Amino acid sequence: ALKTPVLFTLGNHDWCYADDYLSAGAAAAYIPKLNALFAGEPADDPYVKYVEFDEFMVVSVDNSTDSVTAQTVDKFLALCEKGKPIILMLHVPLHVDSLVADSTKVWGKDLGMGGDTGVCAWSPDGQRFYHAVAEDENSPVVAVFAGHVHFNHEDVLPNGVTQYITSTAYTGDCRVITVKGE
Repeated sequence: ALKTPVLFTLGNHDWCYADDYLSAGAAAAYIPKLNALFAGEPADDPYVKYVEFDEFMVVSVDNSTDSVTAQTVDKFLALCEKGKPIILMLHVPLHVDSLVADSTKVWGKDLGMGGDTGVCAWSPDGQRFYHAVAEDENSPVVAVFAGHVHFNHEDVLPNGVTQYITSTAYTGDCRVITVKGE
C-alpha cells in the first residue's frame, strides 16, 4: 500500500535457521522465495538490487551469508560506474575498530565484514568489496546502513563514510532517514 519504492536487504535470520544455519540448502530454498517479494532492479537478482532516483541510488547488497561473491562485487562496481551517490544497505556491517570492540562486548566476537577476525574475514571478493566501499576515497557510497549485531551503533569508515547500524526490528527499533539535496 506504500506509494514509494521499498527495498529490503535480507538478514541471516530471514532465511536460515538453527538446523540449517547458513547452508546451501537453506539459501536455495528460501532466498528465491523472499526475492520474489522485494522491489528494486533487477527483479531476478536476489543479491544486488537498487532503486534509482534522479540524483542518487539506494543499493542493497546481500551479505547475509557472511560473504559476497565475485559476481556480486562486479554488479555493485558496475552500479558505482553510474556516477551517482549511493546509499548502501547491507546486513552484516563493515569492519571498523570501534564496532569490533562493541561487538566483542555484546557477542564475544567480531561480527563485522572484513578485518582479520570478523564473520566475513578477508576473502579476495570481500576485500575487493570492502575496499570499494570503505577505503576508496572516490567511492560513490555516501552512507552505509546495516544491522546484524542487534544493537545501535554509528562509526566512520576509513574513507570518511558514515556507517549506521540499527538494532532489531522485532523489538520495534528502526531508523528514519531524510535524504536532502546538496
